[in-house]
Amino acid sequence: MKTVALTIAALAITTMSLPPAYAANPGTPESVAGAGGAEMALEGPDVKFISEAIQGGMAEVELGKLATSKAGAADVKKFAQTMVDDHTAANKKLTDLAAKYKVEQDGTYGTPPLKLPEKAQAVHDRLAQLSGKEFDRAYMKQMVEDHQTTVALFKTEAKDGKNAEVKSLAEATLPTLEHHLSMARDLSKEVQAALN
Repeated sequence: MKTVALTIAALAITTMSLPPAYAANPGTPESVAGAGGAEMALEGPDVKFISEAIQGGMAEVELGKLATSKAGAADVKKFAQTMVDDHTAANKKLTDLAAKYKVEQDGTYGTPPLKLPEKAQAVHDRLAQLSGKEFDRAYMKQMVEDHQTTVALFKTEAKDGKNAEVKSLAEATLPTLEHHLSMARDLSKEVQAALN
């Protein structure tokens, strides 16, 4: 009986010494700070950013893979391979953060999104029906649109992000995305001119 009482007392003291969020609900995103409280849990906009950035990156990788086989112009294939390489690297960093902060939006608890959103899948399916110059034109037009959206997403996070680690990743990735947008615009003009 004395052992049971000591065990209960030890558990009570341990629970009282934990940060309130962890003691109330261990394993939730609010408890990511741990016993030291050094890290800040993600707020809604940061969670949304990570989820949308991962899904956008996945779309760029899948469309890039498609373009390496369907594009007619060598420059479009080269651009597509750059998209695969750069967005794969960026998504690795994003998915690491998603796992660390147990981002569950559009994924399962603690797991980032693992498949393309329906809209991106529809774009992929539409482009898969094309080849050669028609593919090049449609793909490059899509790359301009996608990168305009992605640059705006990363700029917003870099400016307004609450979590320093997520904000820093957005800031560090933004110049590459802006370069992608510039390349996509230039190549889109070239591809369009070749069709006329």
